[in-house]
This record gives sequence, structure tokens and C-alpha cells, in this order.
Amino acid sequence: MPSLGSIYVIAFDSGRIKVGAGADGVRRLREHRASAAGYGVEAIAEWASPPHPGFEVNEQLLIRICTALADRRIGREYFTGLDFDFVQHTAQRMSEKSANRGR
Repeated sequence: MPSLGSIYVIAFDSGRIKVGAGADGVRRLREHRASAAGYGVEAIAEWASPPHPGFEVNEQLLIRICTALADRRIGREYFTGLDFDFVQHTAQRMSEKSANRGR
């Protein structure tokens, strides 16, 4: 049976959006919120998919899409110049398609 995990998107008041993946997307969002708060940055929007197969592949695809569309890529998973709703919707569609294929 394939491993399950989540992809997630989080937007910060600094204008950056981070995308990522992990076994527990909700926990990762909580960790990113706490880490950002230590730098005086606040999360203003966030989303995590339900666990689904293929989450690692979805993360890589989401990073490629964000890289192509962003004004700037910072590190591996942080971006500026992206619309949160667009990135979240894209990630959600990926996770739904993967979940349906896994049934």
C-alpha cells in the first residue's frame, strides 16, 4: 500500500507563500506558524490536503508550477508574487485527483 501524506500551502503577511508536503500537513502548518511568529511574521491563510497517495509527486509538481509563475523563488519552497487562492486551488485539485486514483 502506498504511503499517505498531505500537501500544504501557507501564506504569510510578508507576502511569501510556502508550499510543502509531509505525513501530517496540519502539524507542519502549525510548526511553520510558530517558526514564522518567532520572526514577527504572521500566517494569514493556510490549507492542507487530506492524506493521499502520491503526495511527494504532487509537492514536486506544485513547486514547479510555483517556480514558473512566481516573481521570485526563495529557497526551495518559498515564493513571492503568487495568489494564495490560485496555489491552494491547484494543490487541492492535485490531491483530489491523487485520492481518486488511489481508490
